Amino acid sequence: MDQGYRSSLANFPGASFEGWFSNSKMPMAFMAHNHMTRVICGETFSDKVEFNKEGDGSGYGYEMMAADRLEPATRQHLECAKQKLTTHFGLVLIVEKNTHELFQWLQPALNHLLGYPYFHLGGVDDKIVQNTTPQNTSELQVDLATLSDKELKALTAANEYDIELYNFAQDVSAAQLRRLKSWWEERQADVLQETVTTKTKGEYCCGWGQ
Repeated sequence: MDQGYRSSLANFPGASFEGWFSNSKMPMAFMAHNHMTRVICGETFSDKVEFNKEGDGSGYGYEMMAADRLEPATRQHLECAKQKLTTHFGLVLIVEKNTHELFQWLQPALNHLLGYPYFHLGGVDDKIVQNTTPQNTSELQVDLATLSDKELKALTAANEYDIELYNFAQDVSAAQLRRLKSWWEERQADVLQETVTTKTKGEYCCGWGQ
């Protein structure tokens, strides 16, 4: 799906992790410079004709260009992303905050809201992870804990809005989870009992309870 840009990045002369953020000529800058701020705000440029002259018109080619050809993200984009997090997302979850304790009440609550069958909850505790990023998949994989000061400085400088957005998202998520847990605690006993006594596994088959 990257139209060869990953290989272009890997083979770029003098390519390095720090250089991806600080060298304005390296490809795939969209992914390295406030990516989530752009995406959540919706400014991926795919609807801007002037940015689609190169490539297939989808805007994807523009997104993968070097930083010196990429429209910089601004605080306006950040405020746009913050606003959309609070108005366009029913629930914001932070993968790093996932725990067994959270899963035990959140999963059945979401199953109920979405109409998914409760029997799917059986035996899945072992699948709960705090970060789903595959580990040790390549000798080139970067670990945050081992970044040099120079690398961390470059990463931080290139993603100042994403960092602020992440902190904001944690607050949004915490508030949403508090409300959802309060709602679920008032209803879970009656909901679960009704489901167990009135629904069969066969009724859920293929239609997800619809």
